[in-house]
Amino acid sequence: VTSTLSQNGTGGISGGSVMVESTGSIGGAGTTSFGTLYVGSAATTQTTTAGGTITVKNRVRIPQSSGTNTFDITSRTLNVSGVDVSGETGLIWVGSSEVFTVTSSTVIYNGIAQSTVSALTYNNLEVNPGASSTTIRLGTGTITVNGNFFAGDGSTASAVVNATRFNPTLDVNGNFTIRNNTTYQASNTASSLLIAGNFDN
Repeated sequence: VTSTLSQNGTGGISGGSVMVESTGSIGGAGTTSFGTLYVGSAATTQTTTAGGTITVKNRVRIPQSSGTNTFDITSRTLNVSGVDVSGETGLIWVGSSEVFTVTSSTVIYNGIAQSTVSALTYNNLEVNPGASSTTIRLGTGTITVNGNFFAGDGSTASAVVNATRFNPTLDVNGNFTIRNNTTYQASNTASSLLIAGNFDN
């Protein structure tokens, strides 16, 4: 896609990969779905803005570039539900000099098997295993949440959010909530869970 991709209803591209290679917006008033979403390439300098709710069924990639690729989801919701067999890096990958802008946004991980939350900075972060008895892992590194953190959606039975596999640091500047039917498996590493707001279990 080399210009704006807009949509006012609910739908999208459910399989395969989409690469956005120019400055513009994706999505519209409804929910836009992708298989795998690449924002930019190795030779682009661009800012891609979410125009509505974005659902990605596999992974989001902001590739390392000779310039700077920016994915701006300000005030939007990004749902990611892929499978990450290898683990540690997670479902959203951001090159070392690229930008993931999350002001006033919500990112929701709702995978059904072997999903990993990327060690990035988020505004609100929800980790919602998408099927009963499913585990989503927190990836290696520091996960910073400027807003609120939610474990589970409150309705999926026997959901597990696991911080013991990769022992990340989870730094929550707002509230930390474990919803009904969800188990949060905390890391044993010292100072691995930092909560500035309220703890609600």
